[in-house]
Amino acid sequence: MKEQKYWATIREKLFDIVKDIIMITIYVTLLYLVILKDKDPMTVVSKTEIQELFGGIHSRSIHVKDIRTRNG
Repeated sequence: MKEQKYWATIREKLFDIVKDIIMITIYVTLLYLVILKDKDPMTVVSKTEIQELFGGIHSRSIHVKDIRTRNG
C-alpha cells in the first residue's frame, strides 16, 4: 500500500513538472512570436550597412571621408 502511494505521488509530481514545462514552452514561443511580429525592419541592420552609414555612403551630399574642414 505504501509503495502504491509512493508511486502515485511520484506520478503526480512528474505530471506537474511536465505540465509546467509545456506551459513555459508555450509562453516563450508566444513571446518570441509577438516580438518577431512587432519587429521593425529597420531594427535589424548588418555590420556593412552600419559602416556605410558612418562612412557617409548613404548621405545625399559628400562622403564623410571627403570632409576636410568644419565649414566646408
